[in-house]
Amino acid sequence: SLRHFVVQMRYEYTLYRDGKPSVLNEERISRMVDLGFDFVGRKRLGFDIRAQEWLDFRTKYGREPRKLDNPKDNPEENTLAFWASKQRYKYQRLKEGKSTNLTKEQIDKLTRWGFVWDTGYRKATSANVPRQSWKKQYENLVSYREEHGDCLVPQSMPILGQWVKRQRKNYQRLKKGYPSALTKEHYALLKNLGFVFEVRASRSRQCEKTAKAPPSFLEEEEEDVSIDEGEEEGEEDLSDEEDLSDEEDLSDE
Repeated sequence: SLRHFVVQMRYEYTLYRDGKPSVLNEERISRMVDLGFDFVGRKRLGFDIRAQEWLDFRTKYGREPRKLDNPKDNPEENTLAFWASKQRYKYQRLKEGKSTNLTKEQIDKLTRWGFVWDTGYRKATSANVPRQSWKKQYENLVSYREEHGDCLVPQSMPILGQWVKRQRKNYQRLKKGYPSALTKEHYALLKNLGFVFEVRASRSRQCEKTAKAPPSFLEEEEEDVSIDEGEEEGEEDLSDEEDLSDEEDLSDE
């Protein structure tokens, strides 16, 4: 096949370049270069670099990179789309028990970043991502902090980002004396990790009922940090109708 020929010629070129026996000679190399043949080939980037490029693209444009009818329109997007499809293909092979170079660490990293492993380009939402326990999400946050140096997870990471947002919302409920899924133990773990509970919040809707006193283990957070959580003003609702969805995540299973 043509692909096999190209691979073989590049291999023969490395032999010729290193002074070893090869079917290529200076004349043949010159003629192939005149035809536009690339003996070096494109540089292969490592997994971590491509993964970061994929995250940067989705953060910037708010969507997955797509394969284009004309790749020349946006070579970068087309390359990332091909890379993402290749990771999904490897993942499916892994699920079928077949060999692949996709590692568990790589899968975990992309999963923390909201990578959807199913075929297609569905947006990662709570409806199509697996529910994880509080302990597992905390471990994901620890990994994020080790990699980025803080706990300010952007909302462009829909799984971990939504969980972090929910912890802040549960904290606000505790401060106002409302029922909350945030326990004393979980609060202590997050605080010791350097979690920022108080962010520069947008205008919140007033609660209609009188709030009770907060639990004694809560301390006033001095730090007021502004982060991009992708929220509109007035989005946060701390009323009693809040869904305590974290309650099912309180086990360490």
